[in-house]
Formats: sequence, C-alpha cells, structure tokens
Amino acid sequence: MENLRGTTMADTLRQRGVAVDLLVRAGPFHSEADFATIDAAILAGRTTIMFTNDMQAATVIAYLRKTGREPGRDVSITGLDGVTPWAPALGLATVEVPVARVARKAIQLMVEGLAGNTQVTHHAYPGELRLGTSLARIAPDA
Repeated sequence: MENLRGTTMADTLRQRGVAVDLLVRAGPFHSEADFATIDAAILAGRTTIMFTNDMQAATVIAYLRKTGREPGRDVSITGLDGVTPWAPALGLATVEVPVARVARKAIQLMVEGLAGNTQVTHHAYPGELRLGTSLARIAPDA
C-alpha cells in the first residue's frame, strides 16, 4: 500500500507540472545513515519531502530538529494518515484519511461478496488536509 500511495502522490503532482523525485525507502528510519537520502534531497534543493505515512514524517521532523533544521523553514515535510493524536503537537502537515469509513465500506463489500455479489466497484473517499508548521507557506507572486 505504501508503494501505491507514493506513486499516486507522485503521479498527481506530475500531472500538475511539479518536478518529483521518488526517494524510495522501506521501513522506519533508525540510524544516522538512514537519513542520508533526506540530507541529500535537502542539499540538492528539494523544497518538500512528502511521506506516505505520519510515522516516517514524524521521525524525520525529529531528526531535522536534532540537526538544527526546522521543518517548514528549511524544508517542508508532509505526512499521510492524520490518525495519530500527536501529529498536531509536532506541527505535522498531513492528510487525514477517513480510515473508519473505508473500513466499514470494505466490510460491507466483503459481506456482499460472500452473499454472491461479485460486481467490482471503486469507491473514493476524500481526505482532509490538516495544515501544520511543517509545511512552508509560499507567498503569491507580487
């Protein structure tokens, strides 16, 4: 699911003319060496690093602060989930995914499938952007 989230985010941004580099990394960040890709992206002038979940974003926010950099000033950091109660305390900008609604619908569709309804349907649920200090604001051109 993380791969689908990442490629969907990248494809959506590219369709809007944004240059995107995928920094693929599986699993959580643990050691200083794990952050080399983040440091390289910032040094290369990347302005925003988007994560496919809030936990990775939070770990990188802590790392940036530990190294004297501030999310939202030195680089924007965004997450995706919005279900963690600590995200606002970190200032994490994230998209809240309506997990409970999705789960209820998934269960309903499974029950219907067990009852013989084999029609495949697609359901989309909009997320809600939760702004935070980890996302820099871009001033409109004067």
